[in-house]
Amino acid sequence: RILSGGEPIISYVQLAREALGEPAAKVVFALTLSASLGVCSTYLVFIGSTLESMSCDAETANIVRQVAPDVSEFNWELASAAVLYPLSLIRDYRIFSFTSALGVFAVVGGIFVTLAYGILVDPGGGIGVAINSIETLPLWPSSIADAFGGSFGTICYLFAINFLSFPIMNSMQVPREFDAAISKAVSGVWIVNV
Repeated sequence: RILSGGEPIISYVQLAREALGEPAAKVVFALTLSASLGVCSTYLVFIGSTLESMSCDAETANIVRQVAPDVSEFNWELASAAVLYPLSLIRDYRIFSFTSALGVFAVVGGIFVTLAYGILVDPGGGIGVAINSIETLPLWPSSIADAFGGSFGTICYLFAINFLSFPIMNSMQVPREFDAAISKAVSGVWIVNV
């Protein structure tokens, strides 16, 4: 984790340069750049499509529909890029520690709201009815190609995010606790998804 000059390694490019030389560092840089652009564009499309679906939902009285009715996906993506670009210029990730905690709170809240909706509203009737309706769902999709194509952006975003590991580790107050933090995070995600 330390460069030959005594500085900490803060990127995969530096790690490749130290371990495999300059040609490998260039390859890793190109791959990291491609992954970064792919993750960012996938995230923008995800934000745009989610907000567009809420903006065009005339049946519910959601707050997005009330504030910005019938806004196109492209306009949501453009507005999101205008907000996210300045944030991408910030070099000290410690600034985001509060928003990270807020994000965890929002995700946990979203899980509970989704569970409550599934139990009380659709299909309704309580936990027994909800479990029975889940048991009737097919285990595998009818078309793997459709299922994979419809979720590729999310899968790509979730698995390509690892290139931020070094900046996150180096932004921690105690970088030595990174391994334990990652283990806890991965275990938590595994428990929720299994």
